[in-house]
This record gives sequence, structure tokens and C-alpha cells, in this order.
Amino acid sequence: MYSLIKDKKSPYYQLLYTQESGKRTTISTHCKIKSDALKFLTLFKDKLIETTKPTVITLKDFNAQYKEFSIMKHSKNYLRSYKSAYKIFLTEFSEDTVMSKLNVTDLERFFLQRFSESKFGAHLNYRTLKAALEKAVEWNYISYNPLKKIKMPKLPQKNVLIISQEDFQSILAHEPNSTFIRIYEFARGTGMRLSEILNLTWGQIEFANNVITVMNSDSFTTKSKKERVIPISNKVNEVLQSVRPNLVWIDIMNQYVFSNKGLMFNPEYISKRFKKSVRKAEVNNSYHFHHLRSSFASDLIAKGVSIFLVQKLLGHSSVAVTERNYAHLQTDSLKEAIYLL
Repeated sequence: MYSLIKDKKSPYYQLLYTQESGKRTTISTHCKIKSDALKFLTLFKDKLIETTKPTVITLKDFNAQYKEFSIMKHSKNYLRSYKSAYKIFLTEFSEDTVMSKLNVTDLERFFLQRFSESKFGAHLNYRTLKAALEKAVEWNYISYNPLKKIKMPKLPQKNVLIISQEDFQSILAHEPNSTFIRIYEFARGTGMRLSEILNLTWGQIEFANNVITVMNSDSFTTKSKKERVIPISNKVNEVLQSVRPNLVWIDIMNQYVFSNKGLMFNPEYISKRFKKSVRKAEVNNSYHFHHLRSSFASDLIAKGVSIFLVQKLLGHSSVAVTERNYAHLQTDSLKEAIYLL
């Protein structure tokens, strides 16, 4: 939609038009006479159509390009999520579909149907594909991201699972390998993600200042893309001292803190190993390695640590994420405090 307008603020006609994304934009024609402004409008429309015309590409070709990009840019977990989301996406859309033909109506119907089948799965698929389509806009395959116009239904509140100290000790008792015991204890004592733990090198640990710096490197990027500092507790210090190399003259700064003969552990292997110990211990079968992180947060909140400090230690992108997951624990702590009055 295009229209010429004129106001008292400028002697020139202004061109008001609506972009495909729905955003209304105004630019000056630098023309005082309407006939000249109309000529500007014609030239502007032709130029806009030419410059914004998307490159024709099918979902199949985009998928191949985006996977190659994701291998270099994103984590293995993200790539796995994308492949899963794309596979589900193909239950509704053909690989021969031209990307510029994707529309809000069809996509909204697809995601609402997906939500009725799997609420949390639908939200994960939506976020993953939304990021992919944003890259498609950047690559000029589509003029705007249609998923930005779709508002997904809210997810039901789901409290995070906490591993009790009793259950945790039972899990440790059913793990015969001391290296994995140390990894589990370290995770519970720092709240670090498994990928952060396995990429941790001795150069990130400052025993003099008693802190661990979770940082980005050429081969690893934190989930939030930000670095953070985690103080070393007495228990975590015990774990680190137990796995610290004895030969101090060897340069260990770039060596992994937890490794398989110097090589990085496969995160899936660690996760499955932890799950195996959970089953042997006959505790809650829903426990996963990631719940060691939520248990760390729970321990802090139970001791009265503010939700803002918990957010910093966990490395959440915002305090809203932390509140969404742990607000109920904070409420329980407040109740206990009131009962002491």
C-alpha cells in the first residue's frame, strides 16, 4: 500500500508505504510538486520490487544449506533439534515447496495441530524453525519471517525436577567409576551445563581467586553467548583437587578437566551413563543429568540466595527465565521464613 501525504513540517511530499512485514514506513520524496512526487513513487515501487524480490529456493535446498551452516555455527544439540523439527515439518509441507510460498495461515494451522499433539514439542519446533527462517530472510530467500506473526498458545506451568540429596547419594553409590562420580558431583556443585563441563579446561580455573570462568572459545560457545564466573565451593574444590594432574611441570592449561585419556567425553555417553545409575538406584526414573543443574539452583534458593544471583550463576539470558523455572521454590522459602515468625 502506497500513498503520498503532505504536512506542515516539510515542504516536500512524503511517501507512506507498508512493508510485507506489516511495518508502516515514511520517506521523503524531496518533491514539492505532486506530479514530480508521483514520478518518484513509480520509480520507488519499481526499485523496491527489484531489490526485495526473494531468491527462488525450495525447502530441500534451503535445508541442505542451513544444515551446513548450523554445523559450523550452532551446537550439536541445536542441530539435532533442527533436524527433528524439519522432519516433522515435512509431514505437512513438501520438500519441493518454494520458501517464498510459505504463508502465515498454513504455518499457523500446522503449529496449532502440532501443539494439540505435543505442547512442549511444538514450542521447541517453533523456536527452532523460527531461527531457521530468520536466517532465510537474511539470505534473501523470503522477504519476512512468517513465524514472527504467529503467537503460540502458552505452555502449562511445569516445575523443574529436583534431585534430593538422598536420591543423589544413592545415584552416586550405583556409579562404579570414580571419574563419573566426580563429574556428577561437579555438576551438582556448580550448576554448569554438561557441554560447559566437558569443554572446561584447567586454564579456566583460578585456584588463587577460587573461581571458575565459563567462557567462549574457538571450539565452544555458551548457550547464552555470554561468559560468567562461578565461585568454587569446598565440595567443588575437593572434586577438582582429586582430578588435578600431579605433574605440575606439564602445561595443563589447555587440557580438559574431565577427559577420556585427554580426549573430550561424548555428552550422550555421560547422559546415558547417569541415567543407568538412576535406574540402578531405583529412584525417580524421570531424573536426567540436566536435573543436577536445577538441583544446584534449588540448593541456593533454599539457602536464601536471590533469584537474580541464581540467574547470574546459571547463565540464563534473563531473570525472567530463572523466575519461570524456580519461582515456586522461592515461594516455598518465603513461606518457611514466615512460619519462623
